[in-house]
Amino acid sequence: GTLPDGRSRLSAAVNPLGLFRSSSLFRMDTKDEQIVSTTRKLVTLVQNQLQVSQDGTANATFDSSISSAETLKLSSILGRKVWDRRSAVLKTGSRLAVQILNISLDKLEERPTDRIPVNH
Repeated sequence: GTLPDGRSRLSAAVNPLGLFRSSSLFRMDTKDEQIVSTTRKLVTLVQNQLQVSQDGTANATFDSSISSAETLKLSSILGRKVWDRRSAVLKTGSRLAVQILNISLDKLEERPTDRIPVNH
């Protein structure tokens, strides 16, 4: 929702005094818009893939009645695969964190072009 002064409720909750409104870290720029757009596309792709996985292929049928032994075997296989790939997961998480920090630092180093006056 939006408040009478034009600020969002989230903005008012996170930054009640409006001290950071002119900070480049909190303003949306073209890079932010590209990130949001790419993220939306990735989410859509994952949702579509999950839908295909749930529906199965055109000719395949999904049998949800699996035995306890099959469930245990599947859990064991998946557990081993996750364990084997744990270093790759950590590397990917680290790369993501570095990218987020780099983007944040770039935004902080930018000189704001439009300062919002602060009333005293």
